[in-house]
Amino acid sequence: MKKLVTILNLELAWKRVKKDQNDDFIPDMLELRDITHSEKTTLDNIKDKLDRGYEPSPLLQIDVPKKGYVPRPGSSLSPEDRIVYQAIVDYILERVEEPPTDVCFSHRLNKKPNSSEIFEFWRDLWLNMRRKMREVYANGYHCLLKTDIAAYFEQIDHDIFISHVLNGKVKEGQVIYLLRKLLRKWAISDIKHIGIPQGCDASTYIGNVYLTDLDKNMIRQGFKYFRWADEIYVLTKDKPRAREAINAITHELRRLHLNLQDTKTDILTESKKITEEIGTEEEDRTRDFDYEFQRKRRTKGTEESEWGAPIFSTTYNERVPAFTLDCPASSACLFL
Repeated sequence: MKKLVTILNLELAWKRVKKDQNDDFIPDMLELRDITHSEKTTLDNIKDKLDRGYEPSPLLQIDVPKKGYVPRPGSSLSPEDRIVYQAIVDYILERVEEPPTDVCFSHRLNKKPNSSEIFEFWRDLWLNMRRKMREVYANGYHCLLKTDIAAYFEQIDHDIFISHVLNGKVKEGQVIYLLRKLLRKWAISDIKHIGIPQGCDASTYIGNVYLTDLDKNMIRQGFKYFRWADEIYVLTKDKPRAREAINAITHELRRLHLNLQDTKTDILTESKKITEEIGTEEEDRTRDFDYEFQRKRRTKGTEESEWGAPIFSTTYNERVPAFTLDCPASSACLFL
């Protein structure tokens, strides 16, 4: 049996964790510079712990404000746990099928080998989804179902993910054992093995592939279906078909131990309200231009990511504000 230290690419995981920490719910005031200063020692310590039997630390949770009054549970992992978690996910993502890219536009894997960016840049994908939705709308689908999944990350079932989503695709048993160990340590309940940490790319990946069967099922049933993380849109020609879509989504989500959020589920028929959701070509072009203008103005004296977005300034207080382009999934946007 291979040792975990020979299976997991900790160096790549560390590179991705450094990049990922820039949009954390709970910012690290040192921006991981303390770990960077002793990078080799930290990775050697992790390798030693993997050899002896890795034990994860407890999860630090803090309520993070949302647009409404109800906060979301933000999570903070220790740097070592985060590196190990990312390394496991990096190993998994090479072996597990991605959600179908013609309907799921969020968090597509970056195909550049060994890139510090695990996902493609969100902005182009978001604009492309809106563009595709407008094309469907122009073909007579003038009814829009808009919904999302209730307490999504908090309800992801560890056993379903490991047994059904991974479904034997990851052959190394020690990788699965360690993943299960991490997730159970961080579960929201000691009885139910549910919930994954929010606010890191490793969990974002798990959350995205967890819904692959939903995506495929909606395609099989012929729906004009679009998904961005846990936000779901279905364009139909009339309300009865939209209700059919709700039933289809609900049925599939129950198999995953998930539910739609009733207060955020709506069927829109007025063109003005639908346009507010799918946008216009002129609006997207204007926002795209504005984004580039603001980025170039702000990135003077900053480090830039692979996608040209600023990562951090020389001091924490100089971080630039977020620009989300009305993207519904906060984890895919810039929180700098």
